[in-house]
Amino acid sequence: RGFDDDHWVRQAHRVRDERVRRPSQSKFRVVAVVVYERGDGTVSHVIGHNDEAACLKNSICAERAAFVQLCMLPQSACSRVTAVYIASDAAEPITPGALCREFMMSSPLTSTDTRIVMEGGGRRLDLRLAGLYPHASPYIRLTAEEQAAAGRRLGPAVRPFPAAHEQQAWEGAVAAAQRDARPLHAIGYGACVVFEDGSDARAWQWKALEYSCSLDAVCLLAPALAA
Repeated sequence: RGFDDDHWVRQAHRVRDERVRRPSQSKFRVVAVVVYERGDGTVSHVIGHNDEAACLKNSICAERAAFVQLCMLPQSACSRVTAVYIASDAAEPITPGALCREFMMSSPLTSTDTRIVMEGGGRRLDLRLAGLYPHASPYIRLTAEEQAAAGRRLGPAVRPFPAAHEQQAWEGAVAAAQRDARPLHAIGYGACVVFEDGSDARAWQWKALEYSCSLDAVCLLAPALAA
């Protein structure tokens, strides 16, 4: 049976209102209803909530909590995600954060045209995933082996940058990425920031066996940027 946007938005708010045990740190509730199409054309859905640990970095967003449930479904039971509906305690629509945008774009069940509908305070936003995450990684939806092959193919295609500071930043990031050598993930990340005086700061990703313990290259530049 098909339902319209109003139905799914109401369901998201109802589930949010029924949640008595709020996230332990922020007390801020978010619900994501992910609607998907089965192989026979019928529609179903999964629901995700945000939740928090004592360490905020060890918390999880509603969107990712919903999407991981789709991994357990056989391919015949879930052919594609048609829309994601997000409701929260905010008095206005809130958009997914960068991590959830990338996670949703990484799913083989979404496309750049997948609808993301956010509602709050009587206002509704209806956007496409491409609009929320327009500059996706070229490695998205690839296996580790495919990522490594893509890197070898893309490397020679990079051309010199027109501005000297841009070239400096690029070369600094590439050099930093060489130090991201732990074989836990196919991609090595480096980052470089160039300052007005011509100096630069560089950092590389520190991979950890447990996902959330990894430190990304851009965030590791924060002390240099804040100095």
